[in-house]
Amino acid sequence: MAGRVFLYNWKTGLRVDLLLDFPLPTREIANRAAKIGKTPRTLRVAAPEDLLRLKEIAYADRKSAADAQDLEFLRNLLDRRVSPGHTPPP
Repeated sequence: MAGRVFLYNWKTGLRVDLLLDFPLPTREIANRAAKIGKTPRTLRVAAPEDLLRLKEIAYADRKSAADAQDLEFLRNLLDRRVSPGHTPPP
């Protein structure tokens, strides 16, 4: 996927992807995104449904095992949120 950079913390192993060329409508993704932090250091994190769609696009392009694992994780997360008897967080 073109237009993408990532930040990586070697100590924690955490990788954060930053998309610069969005394959989905950015305004819709931004409206559904969670805001983390406080102004002026607010970070928007895409909603799980949007992360799933973006990961599906990436997997279709790369067929990466890591993308397949991410897809499984996101689908399980979304299944737990909508399963009967489960009350999603406010």
